[in-house]
Amino acid sequence: MIVIKDLNKTYKNENISLHVLKNINLHINKGEFVAITGSSGSGKSTLMNIMGCLDSNFNGFYSLNNINILNLDDKKISFLRNNNIGFVFQSFNLLKNITAIKNVELPLTYTKISKKERIIKAFSALKSVGLEERINHLPNQLSGGQNQRVAIARAIVNDPDLILADEPTGNLDSVSEDEIMNIFSKLNKMGKTIVVVTHNEEVLKFCKRKIILKDGIIIKDETR
Repeated sequence: MIVIKDLNKTYKNENISLHVLKNINLHINKGEFVAITGSSGSGKSTLMNIMGCLDSNFNGFYSLNNINILNLDDKKISFLRNNNIGFVFQSFNLLKNITAIKNVELPLTYTKISKKERIIKAFSALKSVGLEERINHLPNQLSGGQNQRVAIARAIVNDPDLILADEPTGNLDSVSEDEIMNIFSKLNKMGKTIVVVTHNEEVLKFCKRKIILKDGIIIKDETR
């Protein structure tokens, strides 16, 4: 699913050049459950942004589902991102003034499906994460763990091939953390490819493959 070859990423401004990712070579197959870990500043979030087609300003090769990202214009990258990738962030990134089901519907507003079908799909996604009784609640009426479940429902509502999660349990207590990671495990067993960026040892226990970055270099890639 993911093929990365000789990938380098450098941030530049007038006074400094920072080489963040250095000659990254990586393959991730469909159905894998992968953790990317490393200390702060190791390059893990930068790598995830590239995997998620949020950043195409890099040197090297990256293909997703046999599509070379660097061959796409901005419109095609946006289409690929919206239809093939689901994102889950530490801060949830929910719109505060709309309900859970409306938040989950958002990725579907860029498609041609009807409003009725959008509602059906959003409800199904919320039900799959155990929130069918909270569909009309606003984010401030939900706990942190429930908000993250809404975010996961939003990530899967388009039935993406790849789910990317950046520190998805960073704002949660240990009970909610287990709930969220069990949901990811369930999705993985259903065939979803999941890549999680984390520094949390408890989260790493759920993942089947661990990639460790240090100073922008992959220093270990192990499968259990």
